[in-house]
Amino acid sequence: MLLDSDNEDNKVIAGSVQEFLQLLAFGSEAPGRHPTLEPEDPEGASNLRGWLFEEFNLETPEIAAELVEAAQRQHPDLAAWLRQQQHH
Repeated sequence: MLLDSDNEDNKVIAGSVQEFLQLLAFGSEAPGRHPTLEPEDPEGASNLRGWLFEEFNLETPEIAAELVEAAQRQHPDLAAWLRQQQHH
């Protein structure tokens, strides 16, 4: 989950810890915030990509947006859930 400091652009960015690690391995400084942009430092995350593949057989997607969009489809009610939590 990505929580915006102004509480305006909150969103689910990964459906699992494994998917979040795949986003980190994409090479972006802010994984999930702008998933359609090219990674800033794809080579900087090459060790993480290798580890993810060796340990979990996970490959890093070519386009981070695919993971983010799938996670958002799985959790379309994030805004309602956050409003509910604020009232507790």
